[in-house]
Amino acid sequence: MKELNFKNASEYLSKLRSTFYIMVGFPLPVFLYVYFASRENNYSPVLKAIPDYLLVSIPVVCFGMAAFAYIAFFRKLKVSRTISDLREKLTHYYTISLNKFIWLEVASVVNVLIYFLSGNIVFAGLYIAMLILFAMNNPNYFSVVGDLRLSKTEKEIMKQNMTIP
Repeated sequence: MKELNFKNASEYLSKLRSTFYIMVGFPLPVFLYVYFASRENNYSPVLKAIPDYLLVSIPVVCFGMAAFAYIAFFRKLKVSRTISDLREKLTHYYTISLNKFIWLEVASVVNVLIYFLSGNIVFAGLYIAMLILFAMNNPNYFSVVGDLRLSKTEKEIMKQNMTIP
């Protein structure tokens, strides 16, 4: 596993949050463009009609990807908790968090792409639901410490922003 370049908890959390915010923000401008253009009746979608089976199957697939992201994350989180070295533990946590973010990102991008092509409000609502789901994963000190179940010593290193050995 490739080690991340960070000296302390502040740098680590900054890298994790930056990755999160970039991934959340990537599809947002496209969504906002289509949403505001369609509200003003200035948007003509490429696809005029979406078949009913796609109106059901695409949301199911997207929520399936989100469920897979969480299941894979929590399975791999068990491995993170068994690692004894704090730096390796945090690096592994970053990797599994990144994988979760990627799956949630793919589901969000699929929604925005279909919304862009069709202009169908179902996909706007689905994207907003995915955005809320994504936002619930905003990493912070408490989520990292809680997810990894850090020891008292490790918590103190993180809390005091000491150099991570």
